Amino acid sequence: PDPYYVRSAFELGPSNKVLRFVNVPSQAIIRIYSLNGTLVRVIEHNDVLGGAEATWDLRNRNNQFVASGVYFYVVEASNGEKFTGKFTVVQFAR
Repeated sequence: PDPYYVRSAFELGPSNKVLRFVNVPSQAIIRIYSLNGTLVRVIEHNDVLGGAEATWDLRNRNNQFVASGVYFYVVEASNGEKFTGKFTVVQFAR
């Protein structure tokens, strides 16, 4: 969903936040970037059973939760095809 409010039914607790990418090719790389173009995270999706869902724990490459803001993603399939998009994360103070 866009924006993604970090209070979702997918959330199992304050340290188990998750955002789901759906309709992902069975083998793909998802790159997530901040608004200024900084690479936030790389997710390697490899599901030999053909699963079309990848998850992101809303953490950056330093294992810290990301801040509220606009993020861009690039999904690159194993055949080289790319799909880009954007989403907004809204963090709530607890």
